[in-house]
Amino acid sequence: MNIQRIYAVIYRHFLPTFRDAMRISDAFYWPLVDVTMFGFVALWTQEKMVDSPHFSIALLTSVACWFLVQRSGLEIGRNILIEIWEGNLTNLFATPLTLLEIMIALMSLGLIQAIITFFYTLVIILLFYGYNIFLFIPSLLPFMILFILFGWTIGLLITSIIFIYGKTVDTLAWGALWFFAIIGGAFYPIKLYPWWLARFAYFFPHTYLFEGVRAMIMNQTSPVYYLSMGFILGIIYFKCSYMILVWAFNKSKKNGLSQLIS
Repeated sequence: MNIQRIYAVIYRHFLPTFRDAMRISDAFYWPLVDVTMFGFVALWTQEKMVDSPHFSIALLTSVACWFLVQRSGLEIGRNILIEIWEGNLTNLFATPLTLLEIMIALMSLGLIQAIITFFYTLVIILLFYGYNIFLFIPSLLPFMILFILFGWTIGLLITSIIFIYGKTVDTLAWGALWFFAIIGGAFYPIKLYPWWLARFAYFFPHTYLFEGVRAMIMNQTSPVYYLSMGFILGIIYFKCSYMILVWAFNKSKKNGLSQLIS
């Protein structure tokens, strides 16, 4: 594993961040839209229907945490797609660059982008609603790490599918992430689901993490159980997703990586 090659991939994809309208909208515009929309709905709901004074804070914190998952996963799948769109994927793997080095670089990039968007979202929440969620960061830190880990897991799975089907599934990089937001109850408690969907949701680590964040803020309860389950499932899912990625890459390599850009 070569650190310079990893840095080169990070540099290549981070450099256009503030010059590409698509990247800027993903990093700054959509978080602003989501925080504004969910925030004012939460304030109205809390005022009219909810007794808990922490309801709005819990919802807005969940929105901010969702961007840790979304950004860390999106950067992996989208940047692989960019390499395919630009016809550069085969050139990358013609160099000594390995699959592991590329994934480490894209996961590092996802981490950077996720942290930037997360803190940007917290600033918006402070300016618009006066809630200082920065005070919760020490308690949120283990959740943040596991949210990013699950985002990487989604990104690896999306990349696996891209390696098999190529650019014909390019919308998956965005669409699949919102599927996991719905399944994991990112913005509402799982108890609202029908029993069969709730049971299905608890197979995923981020479900426990979002439930834990809400329980910690709204009910002042210990999140140890939620963190433990999120950690165990998160590690299992991450390892499995990387194994699937290696299998998909080897299969695509055997068939010819050039087919992905055709």
